[in-house]
Amino acid sequence: MRLSKGSTMVFATVIVACSALVGIGCSDSKPSLPKAAVSGKVGPGGENCALKGELWPVIGDVKTNPVPDGEQVDGASLSVSCTVKPEGDGYFVEASAQIQARQSFSIRGHFTSSGDQTNLLGTWYDRSTGTFQQSGCTGTIATTSSGPGIKAGAVWASVSCPRAELTGGANRFCEAKAEYRFENCTQE
Repeated sequence: MRLSKGSTMVFATVIVACSALVGIGCSDSKPSLPKAAVSGKVGPGGENCALKGELWPVIGDVKTNPVPDGEQVDGASLSVSCTVKPEGDGYFVEASAQIQARQSFSIRGHFTSSGDQTNLLGTWYDRSTGTFQQSGCTGTIATTSSGPGIKAGAVWASVSCPRAELTGGANRFCEAKAEYRFENCTQE
């Protein structure tokens, strides 16, 4: 079978287009894993708080070393889940880091690029102590060399919950604080 000059051009164009599509489908690039760094503390400051100022959780180094999902922290697997997506005048943030059923920290709320952050939900868990949680926490966005510590997919901030309650009806309140950084988060 002999192709005309015009048919040969169409055939060649189809082959090039199909090759490009196959190349896209075979890409080796993987999405980056979410990362977290948390320096948390739960201790005196509330009513009936029996804690002396426990440091938990501590994951990586907030300033220099967020830890990827699935990595080991003190011999246990880290699970990181986070979403930082545009919402109204700022961002919706829902993020958690858990050290394999030992300790965890989570934060949820609406954040803006500047000023005090309000009405945040903070949760701290330690398997030997229980879960402390408070809504109405306040926070501050970190200032980095490239601007505010929040953008789609990432947040670096601190939170303060002066009356985090031990769940389960124990009527115990402690002050809970954390500096945290989540990266490579879902943006949608």
